[in-house]
Amino acid sequence: MKVVLRHEGTWLLVREVYAIRRQRGKRRGRQRQTSAPYGTVAESVDKPPLNGLRYTESIEVPATKVMKFIVKAFQLPGDTTIVVKPLTRESYEAKIYAKTREEAARALAQLARLLSELGRRRGGEEQEQAESEEEEV
Repeated sequence: MKVVLRHEGTWLLVREVYAIRRQRGKRRGRQRQTSAPYGTVAESVDKPPLNGLRYTESIEVPATKVMKFIVKAFQLPGDTTIVVKPLTRESYEAKIYAKTREEAARALAQLARLLSELGRRRGGEEQEQAESEEEEV
């Protein structure tokens, strides 16, 4: 999917997403690799490329999850374009543009599932932290 982000008055078209890998020190004779967040390459454009895309759907994205959402949405297959722009200080609006209603509905379902996965991961981390704090006390 194509992803376009509105950032401080500029439209940025995401061109590439790559994983940043860091090597940590040796542990028990083996080198350990951990993956860090994704990096993105974006190009400044005058306006989002919406040629022939008539049908729209929209979904709200929390500001704390917007970059993870953009990276994962870019990696999804499909011919839709997602335009992400600020809605409030705490949220962004992701507008889905597609050629057909079915494509728009399918993309909306994929992105809603993606958002729920991002929310569950965070919820799981918070739950683990709460459990570890209880063990310490």
